Amino acid sequence: MKQLKKRLIKKVKREATEQYIDYKKKKTKEKMQGRIITASESLEESRSDLADNVHTKADEMKVKIQDSLLKVKDKLQKVKEAGEAMQGETGNRRNSSDIKSYTETNKATDIKGMNAVKSNVEIPHASDTKGVK
Repeated sequence: MKQLKKRLIKKVKREATEQYIDYKKKKTKEKMQGRIITASESLEESRSDLADNVHTKADEMKVKIQDSLLKVKDKLQKVKEAGEAMQGETGNRRNSSDIKSYTETNKATDIKGMNAVKSNVEIPHASDTKGVK
């Protein structure tokens, strides 16, 4: 009888241990699932916030780029107008007498020769100038 009692006690201990292990596994699993769900929700919120921030920044950059492009467009328009005005002025000058024609420009024969250049003897020296006495 004692042996039967010992066997039953061992069997009950083993079953209790197995049930306790199963219980702990179940609790651990539930706890981990809760943490995973919480982390997943947190990740979803972070992802949503990040997406909102990206879209907001993209919209801001779009506005800034459009403003910059409009400024560049205005500046280019001013340059174009100035160029057209300059072309108009130069077009009007062609008819005036202040622009030389090709017949009035110097030829190779009109350029001074080597003999027309002053030599070092002809150039006044610093001692030749009148100074304060």
